[in-house]
Amino acid sequence: LSILNGEKFYGQDTTSDTTPSLLGIHAYCLKMEFLQAGNTGLPNTLSLFYIDSSNKLKSSYWTNATLSIKVAESENSVTFTFTRANKTELMGRNVKYVLLKTLNNQDYSFCSILQTSKGQPNCSYWVLVMSRGGVVPEWCLPDTIEQGCKVEIYNPDET
Repeated sequence: LSILNGEKFYGQDTTSDTTPSLLGIHAYCLKMEFLQAGNTGLPNTLSLFYIDSSNKLKSSYWTNATLSIKVAESENSVTFTFTRANKTELMGRNVKYVLLKTLNNQDYSFCSILQTSKGQPNCSYWVLVMSRGGVVPEWCLPDTIEQGCKVEIYNPDET
């Protein structure tokens, strides 16, 4: 996670019918920034901005949330917990992702692939990629995709 400190990532290919796994509600235009508070060496806060399309009356308004980040190196996982949110039902929500792999490539591309809710209907792969031109290299996709899982791609390019 240390390479992500201060980085902003934008959800790609999202529509108002999208349900990002981190939120668990219909939302789009997701932007997240990894932040470090204190001397932890790793980001410990995630600042999240998105348009909540679960409420059609407010589906054109930006909203935000703050999440704490807890890394469990022994489990090779990271858990995000909502500590502040405009949408009160998100408060306390925990989402745990297991790191499948982190890759660096000679063309200065970096990517991490994480998975949440393995074996469940809401299963998702989270692909965090930093590459030239926002192109997701073929090697930066899950090797096999569990049936029924969706792949969410996040990169620093705002599209």
